[in-house]
Amino acid sequence: MKYVEYDEKTNAILGFYDEQKKDLKLFEISDEKWQISLLEGHNFVDLEIKNTYFKDQATLADLKELKINEINSLCEKAIVSGFPSSALESVHRYQSDRDDQSNLLGLKVAAVAKKLKCFDGDSWEYKEHTVEQIKKVFDDGVAYKEDLLYKAHLLKKQIESVTTKEALEEIKWS
Repeated sequence: MKYVEYDEKTNAILGFYDEQKKDLKLFEISDEKWQISLLEGHNFVDLEIKNTYFKDQATLADLKELKINEINSLCEKAIVSGFPSSALESVHRYQSDRDDQSNLLGLKVAAVAKKLKCFDGDSWEYKEHTVEQIKKVFDDGVAYKEDLLYKAHLLKKQIESVTTKEALEEIKWS
């Protein structure tokens, strides 16, 4: 058996998996249907009959929604992929998954000196940070995240305003 991941709003296929994945919208298909889906380039699902199909004439609205979902996903990935900070003498990279963001906020609020894990270009190590340095790391992280969210916002506004599929294809997260 195989599994198909799909977008709940558009029913567009997002991926195929060999096993069930938590936190993903999936449904099960046979190995035979999976092979047909791949060979024929199926890109949408029919939830009523639990099957896939090829939709050649996706509307501009469908494609815009897919592009917005792509931008949201890439923005989220960038947010949790770490950020640079100049809190120490040189620029270091800090982790930024959701737990890291929450922990950093807690450290800033607690206003205590602490060792933080950071990357200096060679390796990840815990380095001592003063209260002021922790505040600087936090502020740099917030600024980095806000920049990414603003970039996503601008791209989504651009997506909403396009009138052709060709113009939509030109919009990229880079």
